[in-house]
Amino acid sequence: MSWTNKIIKSGEQKVLQPRLVVVGVIGVGKSSFGASLPDPIFIDFDRNGVDYIRVDRLDGPKTWPESLGLVREIASSPGKYKSLVIDTMDPLEEQATEFVLKEAGKTSLAQFDFGAGYNQVAMLWKELLSELDAARRNGMLVCLIGHSTVRDVIDPTIGSYQQNTSVLGKKPWALTTRWADFVGFATYDSALVQAKGEENRVFVSGKRVLYTSRASGVEAKNRFAMEPKIELSWKVVEAAIARHRQSSIEVREKIQKLAAGTAYEQKAAGYLAEAGDDLQKLLVIETNLTKALGGGEVAQAQLGKGDEVASADGVVTKEAQATSGRAPGNGASVATKEAQAVPGTTPKTATKDAQAMPGKAAESGNGGAPASPDADTIRGRIYGLAHGTTYEDPAKMHMHTAGDDLVKLLQVEEALKKKIQQDSDEPR
Repeated sequence: MSWTNKIIKSGEQKVLQPRLVVVGVIGVGKSSFGASLPDPIFIDFDRNGVDYIRVDRLDGPKTWPESLGLVREIASSPGKYKSLVIDTMDPLEEQATEFVLKEAGKTSLAQFDFGAGYNQVAMLWKELLSELDAARRNGMLVCLIGHSTVRDVIDPTIGSYQQNTSVLGKKPWALTTRWADFVGFATYDSALVQAKGEENRVFVSGKRVLYTSRASGVEAKNRFAMEPKIELSWKVVEAAIARHRQSSIEVREKIQKLAAGTAYEQKAAGYLAEAGDDLQKLLVIETNLTKALGGGEVAQAQLGKGDEVASADGVVTKEAQATSGRAPGNGASVATKEAQAVPGTTPKTATKDAQAMPGKAAESGNGGAPASPDADTIRGRIYGLAHGTTYEDPAKMHMHTAGDDLVKLLQVEEALKKKIQQDSDEPR
């Protein structure tokens, strides 16, 4: 038979459920995320992660052969269940290691020559991933949950830094990230606010988020062109996956319907002609057009400019910067042009002065991160400052852009206060 008869043509591939991996800090809601998947069955290796969640589960076996056998059994006969959740995958690596050591009569993987012990664990891990793929071929969505740690990373292009990543060993984790369609880092939304001459402060909003793309502070990935930071929610992840799996024809038609009869119709047509059938470019146009139509003054967005959108004062900023600065773990400033954004201001980080008003964050009793002020309180202060000034409309636009992001709202307030102060200091 000729190789040409074996070709699986574009558009004829069977669409399988995604392979999800979610690692994150303790208590952020990883198990709750797994429980929100369609008709899940849990293999509970942590034995306490789902005690307070109403979900069907099996106690995780205590040995590697038993665990692999259980996964194989579920994969071959899923029954009524549509999702297989392993919570967590970390004890499985310990079981694989114990199995290798027992078979070899050794007490440590370091006792093997030339890293052979670690390689044997990696081979067992490949078997696990293969069984999970079998479950996927039988229609199941597979989700691996794991704990996170912070490790040093050496990157030849930018140097050394710390990164939030899985507690798994190097080889099993590398195999897992290559296998997965989505690797998310789950944490609480937070940001470092720097004050000149004073101690830095960390604000934690309590919002649970997923980082979906690799950054200096997190190890993550996705194959669905997702935003770099999203809500920790299966519905949000599912919508992003569905959006990416549209055909280019569907996206083009959606863009044409959105633009029809608006000021962007002709501009959108030009960008559609440039994009052709490139799905990634079409999705960017759709995203920016949706923002333009729904964003008031933000409607000046440049529809075809990749991941760039224009703010009302004409300053072009990266969407990736609109996620409260850099990813967690690298101690970066959270200031962005979009968040600063009273026309004519220079981007600076927010200071404690911006918080020293009614609704100010209170320090936690143990010296940890302070509690966050209320977003409505901050917006009220901004309205009070901007009302009746030339900055009233731009302030409204930037509050709309900031949404409920407390750090951005504080930065908008601080920039507005400084601009008003500058105006009052100018000679009349």
